[in-house]
Amino acid sequence: MIVDITPQNFHAELIDASMKKPVVIYFHAPQMPECQGMTPLIESLVGPANEQVTLAKVDMNDPQLQPLASQLGLRALEARHAEQPDDFALAQELAVQYNQAGRQEEALGLLLEILKRDLAFGDARKTYLDILATMGSTPAAQSYRRKLYSLLY
Repeated sequence: MIVDITPQNFHAELIDASMKKPVVIYFHAPQMPECQGMTPLIESLVGPANEQVTLAKVDMNDPQLQPLASQLGLRALEARHAEQPDDFALAQELAVQYNQAGRQEEALGLLLEILKRDLAFGDARKTYLDILATMGSTPAAQSYRRKLYSLLY
């Protein structure tokens, strides 16, 4: 589920909703080129029909919502680009969240992309194996095991 946070729906869509399910808060500024590229990616990762996780989009151009960013300790909007090495950390963190939301195949897909570029990155391999272990011997798990083995050997 994806919602645009406004001063009017802030309490219901952010505070109350976070008591029932995970809420990912995405601070953005639509006029910024970094956000224009990142927003569709983040929206596609959460998915508009996902009932297990809510993506709460906070437009930083709204002066009434700017105090929320400072309350949460956000000092500046950080631009992340796919070609930056620290993007792996973001993708790994997102994969963990996918797994927690029951979207194991999407989590494995993200982790596999990390491992294709850097087999030793962080906990990506361990997280990948942990997710596979929870999936048992399903056809999807077997497929992702083969993909990992092809990288390792």
